[in-house]
Amino acid sequence: MFPYTILNAFDRNKELDIPITYSEVRKAIKALKKCKATGEDTLLNEYFIEASSDVLAGLITEIFNKILATCVFSEAWTPGLIIPIHKKSRTSDASNYRGNTLLAI
Repeated sequence: MFPYTILNAFDRNKELDIPITYSEVRKAIKALKKCKATGEDTLLNEYFIEASSDVLAGLITEIFNKILATCVFSEAWTPGLIIPIHKKSRTSDASNYRGNTLLAI
C-alpha cells in the first residue's frame, strides 16, 4: 500500500498552518530530556541533543515545513503504543483506567 498518509483538507487547522521556524525547532531540541525510553523508531533523545543542533534543526525545520505544505507524511510516524494508566479506585475495574499513547518523537 501507499507508505504515506495524506491529510484531509477539512482536518487542517488554519491557525497552525504557519511555517515552523528554525528557532522553534532548536528550542524543542534543547527541551528534550535525557535517559528517556525510545519509541518504535528506537531514536534516543540523546541523538538529537548531542548532534550538531545547528545542522539538525535546519533539516528538521525543512522536513516539517514540507509536511505542512504538502499534507503528506510517512506512515512510519503513525503507530503508537497504548499504555493503560490507572486513574482511581479498584485496579480490577477496567473503567478506572485511561489510555496513554506513546509515540515516537
